[in-house]
Amino acid sequence: MRNLFARIRRDAVFTQRENYEFWVKDGEGGKWAKDYSDLDELKSLGDFNVQAQGAIIKCPELAPEGKPYMWFGVNKFMASHLYVGCAPVVTGPWDVQDLGEIPKDPDWESGPRYALYPNPQASNMAVGEMLCTWSDGGQMGGKVLAARFWFDAVGGPDLLQSQEQSSQQRSGFKEGLKSKIEGLFK
Repeated sequence: MRNLFARIRRDAVFTQRENYEFWVKDGEGGKWAKDYSDLDELKSLGDFNVQAQGAIIKCPELAPEGKPYMWFGVNKFMASHLYVGCAPVVTGPWDVQDLGEIPKDPDWESGPRYALYPNPQASNMAVGEMLCTWSDGGQMGGKVLAARFWFDAVGGPDLLQSQEQSSQQRSGFKEGLKSKIEGLFK
C-alpha cells in the first residue's frame, strides 16, 4: 500500500473525477496531470508512504526555514504515535519524525489512538502551539480528544510582560522556535 497525491480546487465539485489532478511520474521527478491510465504511472511518495490519517498544512510561521509545508498525523500501523513532517513543497521530499505516543485520556480505558488532525485555525502558531484532535477507540463508540501541543523553544515571551516588551521578544522567539524545529527534523 502506498500514499498518492491528488489535488482539486477548493471551489470545484469534488464528486467529479475530471476536476482532480494527480501527481504522476515524470522521469526522476513528478508532475501534475489530469489523468493517468495505469496505477504504476502514479508517483510514490517514498518515506511518506507509511503515514495514514493526518493533514498537510502550509505554515511557514511554525515550520523550519525553507520547509513551509508540515504534516501532522499518525502512521498506518495503529502505533498511537504523533508524527510530524516537513517539506519544501507539498509533493516532498518529506522528512517525517515520530514524536512519541499520543496522550491517553486519564478517565478512559484508552485503546488505539488514530485519525489525528491539526486544527491551525484554533492554534497560535506564532508561539509554537498546534491544537490537534484524534479518535480514541478504547471502548465501543470511541471518542474524540483534543490537546494543544507546544514546540519547545528557549526564550519565549513572558505572557505576563507588557504587550510592547512581549512583541519585541516575539521575533527572537520565532527564530528560536524555528531553530528548535529544524533540529527536530535533522
